[in-house]
Amino acid sequence: MSCGEEKNSNAAKTHEFTDSLVSLRNRGKDLRDEGRYDEALMLHNDGLTLAKSTGDTCEWVQALNNIGTDYRRMGMLDIAQEYHYEAWRMCEESADTCRTMRKNRVVSLNGLGNIYLTIKDYVRADSAFRQALAGERELGSATGQAINYANIGAIYNAQGNYKEARRYYEMSLKMNEKDSNTLGLSLCHTYLGNLHEQAKEYDMARQEYMTAYELIKDSKDKWHTLEPMMALVQLGLDTGNMAEAEAWLKEVDKEMKGLNSREHESEIYTLHYRMDNSKGLYREALRWYEKAKAMEDSIMDQDKNNRIHNIGISIERRRQEMILARTKSELKAEKSRSTFWLWGGVILLTVSVLTVGLMTYVQRIKAASMKALQEASGMREDFFTNITHEFRTPLTVILGLSGEMKEKSDNEEWRSKCEAIYRHGNSLLRLVTQLLDIAKIKSRVGEPDWRHGNIVAQVKMIAETFNDYAASRGIELAVEAQGDIDIDFVPDYINNVVSNLLSNSLKFTPTGGQITIKTASDGKLLTLAVTDTGKGMSEEEKNNIFKPFYSSATGNKGTGVGLALVKQIADSLEGKITVESTEGEGSTFTLTIPVRKAVKGVRKLNPANYDMAQAKTEAMAGLDNGNSTEADMQEDLQEGMQGNQQRKVVLVIEDNRDVAKYIGSQLSADYDVAYAVNGNDGLKKAISMIPDMIVSDLMMPEMDGLEMCSKIRSNEEVNHIPVIMLTAKITEADKLKGLEAGVDAYLPKPFNADELRLRVAKLLEQRQVLRHKYSQAKAAGKDIKDITVVADDRQAMATMEMADAFLNKATDYIYAMLERYEVVSVSTLAEKLNMNARQLHRKLTAVADITPNTFIMNLRIRKAMKMIEDNKSIPLKNVAFDCGFSEYSHFTKSFKSIVGVSPSEYGKEKKI
Repeated sequence: MSCGEEKNSNAAKTHEFTDSLVSLRNRGKDLRDEGRYDEALMLHNDGLTLAKSTGDTCEWVQALNNIGTDYRRMGMLDIAQEYHYEAWRMCEESADTCRTMRKNRVVSLNGLGNIYLTIKDYVRADSAFRQALAGERELGSATGQAINYANIGAIYNAQGNYKEARRYYEMSLKMNEKDSNTLGLSLCHTYLGNLHEQAKEYDMARQEYMTAYELIKDSKDKWHTLEPMMALVQLGLDTGNMAEAEAWLKEVDKEMKGLNSREHESEIYTLHYRMDNSKGLYREALRWYEKAKAMEDSIMDQDKNNRIHNIGISIERRRQEMILARTKSELKAEKSRSTFWLWGGVILLTVSVLTVGLMTYVQRIKAASMKALQEASGMREDFFTNITHEFRTPLTVILGLSGEMKEKSDNEEWRSKCEAIYRHGNSLLRLVTQLLDIAKIKSRVGEPDWRHGNIVAQVKMIAETFNDYAASRGIELAVEAQGDIDIDFVPDYINNVVSNLLSNSLKFTPTGGQITIKTASDGKLLTLAVTDTGKGMSEEEKNNIFKPFYSSATGNKGTGVGLALVKQIADSLEGKITVESTEGEGSTFTLTIPVRKAVKGVRKLNPANYDMAQAKTEAMAGLDNGNSTEADMQEDLQEGMQGNQQRKVVLVIEDNRDVAKYIGSQLSADYDVAYAVNGNDGLKKAISMIPDMIVSDLMMPEMDGLEMCSKIRSNEEVNHIPVIMLTAKITEADKLKGLEAGVDAYLPKPFNADELRLRVAKLLEQRQVLRHKYSQAKAAGKDIKDITVVADDRQAMATMEMADAFLNKATDYIYAMLERYEVVSVSTLAEKLNMNARQLHRKLTAVADITPNTFIMNLRIRKAMKMIEDNKSIPLKNVAFDCGFSEYSHFTKSFKSIVGVSPSEYGKEKKI
């Protein structure tokens, strides 16, 4: 075959594929209009498969949108959303800016908007429709603009803003007339008829519905043909014209045959229910009601709504990850191209490619092995972190209460006992820390903090912390060195080695004994030896001494994990630790490690900066071997609020009773304290009582702290409440997870009681300042984005944005009720917001420092001011009535108290 013949053949195949795609698309649309959704879906899926195989992006996206519309007509909204989102994503990422691709984008936005409109997520629906409207304007499509004008009107209609709804419906009508779009005209007349019906203008409503029906009755589009017909049934039922309603309902049932539309089925079942109920056929009416409810639940169940919200987030995250991966790939490719022609020649190029291929293969093997090792190390460290959480929780109580009792007690005997408890608590804390240190050193998590300095001075400094204890035992402690040794070393490692070796020697050295530390270096190796005159050990003990928690058969005290940690440090520094011992004479532990100099990134070490008090506390904690038991406290935790109701309320969520009581004891002097035993219980109590602050543990049964915090941030009633998280998981990664979940402050266990109190006070003070700034900004008509916050106050700003959204929602409800001449009170507003009056009061005072009554009154007066400004000749009594005042004197008094002048004076000012 010649080149020309091959080109002609390829062109013919391409044309054939295009015809097939167009045919599948159009046949599928026709079947969908006829209500044969399963068949339409099959054809559109075939079109999607063919478009993918040919790489036709435009047809690919159109197929995705068609499948999304098919599922949407069938009531499967969560599945429909996935297809519309995928279509939108492909349009966003495509470099193709042709008209068809731009049209595909607005179609996907329109599909998403209709899904959000169905589940009553009006904010996201409005955003999608307005983006689609802007796209249709750019395309110059009158029909496209008409569709989105009508959809935005539907949002206003659903929210009770009938004036705006009519304005958008009429704009849609004009655009449909411009394109002579019969379907669009029919829908607009149906929408306008609905507005007349709600205004009880039944004759005008019937006229609009009949106009809509006449326009579409001959169409094959059963989905939209049903709209005016069902509206006429509804109108007949509303006006009591049962004959008319029954006649149209029979027509609806005929048209519905073969149409697999859950949404329409639910509405038609409801019409049958109303019809039979009005006839007194209550058994039949109940049956229709149950069918309608079941069908509605299948479309709008909560799980499906949650999936719809989450799918969008997941798809957008995947899209960002793909963009990042593609950018990295392009960067890598660019670097490869820049070096491609450096050394030309076929032979040299071949050798280079083979070499690079081999090195790449080896590097990939190494990278895979390293990744597997890091994952295993991470799992091991997570295990240690989680298991030590249970140690840190009681330690919080032990150290906190014993330290507080030690400081406050005047009795020397009690002070001594408290000091012993505190020392034992520190011993346990040191043991927990050593367990984590072993895990981290063994898995090489993180980089050692190398410093350059005199290691002899460092050793002497650590030994000095043991002098008092050794003297009290009558043990001579000496440090011998051949002079200063300036090398690079890791201070934490050396501190751990010296402290653990000395602690071990002091355990087994009797009164009158001697311990000697010797430090020496030959320039290549550093040797650190600790010799004692203790009881020594057997061969079996020497062989097992570096195993964690080893206890000998002779009854010697166990070694705990200290020597095991020394062994891990020696291995990580490529050195070794040995022991020489003779029973009855003593032991010598010798650490030998390579001398290192000029390690990259090493900083100069200043021994004077070392915290001697902390070192001494940690070192002495390692010498205690007694056992302490936690007192069994029988009192029930108080679940309700305590004390004065005017004080701030702090909710403590902690599954450990003693820790919860300890936290409460630190806060109860300044705040009312309530308790919850886990995240699930805490979430319920937070919603019911709306506290000012939440202090929560992280690891709890049923629901952990992070999940609880996420649910609080997604709940409109309580998303403003600051949260402090207490936990033993204190890595940076854990803190970041907490911040992502909406945690305001993160404190490690065991926590400092003073820091906890200060954090609570400062967070509450910060929220008060932010409320003040917010109130000033709103009063000045500024946007909340203009409010300046400190750099670390992003969570507070996010909380303020949620509060602003809540206030705007409450404002819309109040204005809507005033438009419908409904009674506006605290209870009715709370009911609209799915709250009770107490919850509304606490929410409004927390986010805006205003009571519900004042909030409602301010809005009513604001509306009155607007009415007077817009129409200066309007009777003031009419203004009072429209703003919900039954008595003009009450209106005048309220207006003057807020504005400063009477309504009549205000009207005169505006006339000038």
